Order: sequence, then C-alpha cells, then structure tokens
Amino acid sequence: MWQDRTVVLGLPLDRVTLNSAVEAVFALAADYRQDGRPRLVVTINVDFVVNAHGWFAAVHRHPELLRILREADLATADGMPLVWASQLLGCALPTRVTGADLVPALATAASARQASLYFLGGRQDITEAAARLLVEANPGLRIAAVDSPFVYTEGGKLSSAYEEDTPICERINAAHPDFLLVAFGNPKQELWFRRNRHRLKVPVTIGIGGTFNFITGAVARAPAWMQRSGLEWVYRMVQEPKRLWRRYAVGMAKIAWLLAPTLIMDRLPALLSRRRSETPAAPPVFFSGGTRLRVQPVPTALAPDVAAELGAGLLADRPDVLVLDVSHLHAASPTALAFVAECRRQLGPLGTDVWVYGIQPAFRQQLSRSRAWDLLRDSVLERLTDAVPRSAGGAETGRCMLGFDAGSQVVVVALYGELYTDQLGDLDRSALAGAIMRRDCIVDLGYCADMDGAGTGFLMRLREMTEAGGRQFILCRPGAAVRQILHVNRVSAAGQIAADPAQARRRLAETRQKIS
Repeated sequence: MWQDRTVVLGLPLDRVTLNSAVEAVFALAADYRQDGRPRLVVTINVDFVVNAHGWFAAVHRHPELLRILREADLATADGMPLVWASQLLGCALPTRVTGADLVPALATAASARQASLYFLGGRQDITEAAARLLVEANPGLRIAAVDSPFVYTEGGKLSSAYEEDTPICERINAAHPDFLLVAFGNPKQELWFRRNRHRLKVPVTIGIGGTFNFITGAVARAPAWMQRSGLEWVYRMVQEPKRLWRRYAVGMAKIAWLLAPTLIMDRLPALLSRRRSETPAAPPVFFSGGTRLRVQPVPTALAPDVAAELGAGLLADRPDVLVLDVSHLHAASPTALAFVAECRRQLGPLGTDVWVYGIQPAFRQQLSRSRAWDLLRDSVLERLTDAVPRSAGGAETGRCMLGFDAGSQVVVVALYGELYTDQLGDLDRSALAGAIMRRDCIVDLGYCADMDGAGTGFLMRLREMTEAGGRQFILCRPGAAVRQILHVNRVSAAGQIAADPAQARRRLAETRQKIS
C-alpha cells in the first residue's frame, strides 16, 4: 500500500492522525505475515533530529540513526516543532502523533483484535505498572511479557553486545507477540532494533522512549490544552529545569538553524514567485528484450492525493526499471521529494531499479540545504543511457528501447536511449508497423540521448510508412545532440518538429480540421 508522506529536514514523515496511525500499524503486521520482514515504527521528535543531523550539511551527527529513520516503515511526528516546520515548508502534517498517545490507542485496538504486546525496556517496576494499567483500561488485552534488560549500543561493551542480545531475542520470539514496544530511548532503541532485526520474529516493533513513564504518571503530562498548542515542552521543563533546559535550548536552536536556509533561499522565493511550470506528460512504457522501463516525470506541484495516485499505479503495474524525471524542476516540494524517496523505499525491495534523472544545479543545492541530498545521491543517473545497462548487466544491452501508445487517430512512438545501428535489430518493428497503420504518428524523442545515420534512416522509414497511409508524421522534443543529427541529415525542415507531444497533437488536430 502506498504511504502518504512528506519530507521535513531530510526525514520522511507519514501524514497520519492517531487513528490512522493505529490502522497503519495493524496493516504493517498484516504485511509481515505475507513476507516475514519485521517492520519498524518511529515517533520522531526534536531529539531525533538533534541526534541524527550535524550542524552543517556535510557531516551527519549519527549517520546510522539517520539511515534507520529514513528506512522506517512508519514515521510519525512526535513533536510540535516538526508539525510547525511542515507548515512553514508548505507540506503541513495533519497533527502530531506521539508515542505517549499511540501506545494506549494501540492497546485499545489490540484488546479488541486479540493482538498481544511485548514490553521491552524501561525501569522494571514502571514497565510492569504500565502493563497493569493498560490491562485494567482494556480488559482482555494480552501482554506477552515484560522485560527490562540493559543493552549497549555504544562504548567498549559493543564487542559483546550482539551475543548479550541473543537471550533477549530468544525470549521475545518465544512469546510470539504481535507488537514489540521498545522503551530504551532514542537512539538506543532504534540502534538495537537494527542490530537484531534479522533475528526478531515480531511483525512490528515500535520505539516508544519514555512512554511507560507517562502511562504510569511517573512523569506527568501537560494539560490537554498545552499539548494541543505545542507547549508541552514548557510544562516538562518547569518540572525538570536542571535536566531539560539545555536539551530544549539546543534542540530549538538546531531546528531553527536547519530550517533557515531552506525557508530563506527556497520557500520564501517560491511564495513570492508567480512562475508556473508545467510537468511533461509521461511517455509510453518502453520495452526491449523483456525489460519494461517507465519514465515518470515528477510533477512540479505534487499534491498528496496526486502522489498517492501515482504511487498506487506504480505498485499495481510495476516496471523492471523506473526513471524518475526531474529535469524540468529547479526546485521541488517536500511532497515531491517524499514521492521520489517512497518510490525507492517501496519499489526497490520488489525488484524494480529506481533511478533519478536530470537533477539541475539549483535543485541539487536545494536538496543540500534541506538535508535531503543523500536521500537520492546513490540513485542519480548522470547519463540517461545508464539505467538499462546497469539493470540488464551488460554494457551494451538494451541501450535503445521502444514504447508506443496507439489511439484511434494517433500513435505516439517513444524512443529511449541511443538509436544506433547496432541497436536497431532489437526493436520490435512488426508491433510498431501494426501500431502506425492508418494513424497519425508522433515520434517522441525526449528520452532519446543520441542517434546515428542509421537511426535517422529508421525515423524516415516510419515517416514513409505513415505518409503512405495518407496520415501525418511529426517529431517532437529532440535534444541538442539528436537535433544536430537531424539537421546534418537534412530531415529537420520547418513543420516537422514540435516542442512536445501536446503541441504535436494540436497541430495534427488543426490539420485534420482544415482537411475536413
């Protein structure tokens, strides 16, 4: 199922309410029963951001933690500062979902659905008291076990930490819980899960920090009105000023420091600008030798519902190779960035190679300012033709691919890669001839990186086939290299080339009207 996400300071966050978060947790448990992969839920607050990011973009304070948070199967905004940040960035989250709210809500749902909870971490007496209180509030709730071991995620004890985790994991697996609630605090709980994920047999693990303290009243929560207004941190600091003042001061300062470049350099100019750019239409799916490749232009202004529709379509009709085209973007919304990251996270494990093509310098700078560049860095295509060879495993395999979309009046023929002499034999000419028959033909060269004389001859053969049937032929979107080849081979006469398929369709329609 496609997840509705945005990205705040390089961290993907799910757009969920408390109720939808609970349903999402149960959906993750159902997914586990299909593939056996343990899921992780994180509730991200300011501490997570402080612990993960450095003050400067070039250095992450905790690279492993940052990777874990980005790979989490469900990530909620635990702190109001992150909700405020999402509003400032134009990608407002509906609300915050804290661990202290999620656990009681999950317990209520678990009691109704006969699911069990395993409590791990926290002080033994407080954790046991939290379990009792939740059972009293939810008769029938099954607590698989309560366990409060001490674990190591740093220091010299790391040398034996994995072995010391073994009996803990064995106890958890023997209890067969549906949900594992880990209260080691951040970043320890997330690091511990990553270290033991491969040997845990629990559908969903949730890092909950100090939630057991809130449930038992060992640490009092702020009044509801302070929680809603985002002032809970003030209440907590008044309770424990010596311990918390520095933590909150550093956290707020760091959030402001991290947000400032994006707000000043990207968000403010975007609000003041009236420029609107259109997103190119997606070409037909390309194919060659059994490999299906889809190029998906990322919409300039990507609304959450549009992102969800595109993502669901990609999951339903999954290509072998997906190239996300951002060449038309000089900047992208957090929702668009989340869409790209989610394509990689969801489609990659299913066997789809996901690449990002056409990152402009201004877009690259924006990604760096917003701490999101490394979300995409290892999937960026420097050359358009790199996508297929890397997937097919051979340097010369599938470098030219064909796609066509045949309507009643018009067929759009799209070419991907390099249309060279030694690649022409791979094209399915019989299917192409059938698609062209008695239709106007638009040849989309937007993703054709280069061609030679034989490739130009192939295009001219398509033109002859089209005009022999009394129909019209138009080329569109040639790049600089392709346009030069067309020019030197004297096939770029006026009227033959359109800026894009939409303009080509308009020309064809106008000509048909004149004839009729």
